[in-house]
Amino acid sequence: MSHININTILLNGTLDGPRKVDMGVSRNCIMFVLPRTSIADVASESLLRQHCFYILLGYDESGKPKAYIGQSNDFLARVKDHQVKKDFWDTALVFVSKTDEIFASEVAYLEYCGITAARKLENYNLDENKQIPKKPKISSNQESGMELFFKDIKLLTRFYNDCYLFEESSPRAKTNKVTSHDFSILLPEKGVRARIRYFEELGRYVILKGSVVNGESGPSLRASQVKMRETAFRSSACVRKGTMYEFLKDFELPVTSPSSAASFCVGTSRDGATDLKDDAGKIFKELYKCGVGKGWPRK
Repeated sequence: MSHININTILLNGTLDGPRKVDMGVSRNCIMFVLPRTSIADVASESLLRQHCFYILLGYDESGKPKAYIGQSNDFLARVKDHQVKKDFWDTALVFVSKTDEIFASEVAYLEYCGITAARKLENYNLDENKQIPKKPKISSNQESGMELFFKDIKLLTRFYNDCYLFEESSPRAKTNKVTSHDFSILLPEKGVRARIRYFEELGRYVILKGSVVNGESGPSLRASQVKMRETAFRSSACVRKGTMYEFLKDFELPVTSPSSAASFCVGTSRDGATDLKDDAGKIFKELYKCGVGKGWPRK
């Protein structure tokens, strides 16, 4: 099998900001990885104003991975509506042609391929995709080209955080088979004393039995974060004690970053890269590069 070069460019110079992932000169597909909070940082990216296929990724209220699959002729214009009307997502994956050779009928075909593949597997909640698109009528040459392009989309989607939206596998592997590291978040003035186990190969966070978190949600939390906390508090995993909740068993948090894990515990927006400390006193960002993607490898 021939090798593939995959190059990643940090568009604002930080590991937790937007990225451009390029498959080299022999492939035409480029993937943008865009955290919701960093959309403004890519306002000048001309590639994001052409025809594209895109995915919005996040979690639903039950903690299941959730996705919305779409296509547009200008993602930067389209995403403004998604920022207002779709609260669940925290990351967008946008796929474009580096030579601007994909047009409306072809991205419609990619959307058809993506929704069909994702619905067949049912690894992700797709309830935001209310319509099931019909297969667009395009020429055999166009169809062949888009099948190859979609093959690269599937590869790059897996490259991002081992995302199994389009391919057969469980998106949540068993966490007892991978390396983990424990962190604490202690805020005595708020009554918060919680332990978070981070599984580095999966980018997953588990709040451990005995953790106590603040049950009141502040205005700095997004509506999706509030709903996620409310869903967790209604589960059998924890019990209410005044304005606090104590976890009676380990509970996997439907979050994708240390800041989201810390915010879950405190009830306000937090910087988990500095809030989370291990037993040796090291903060999260001393041990891991705070970026998006599988493993967040050690420095």
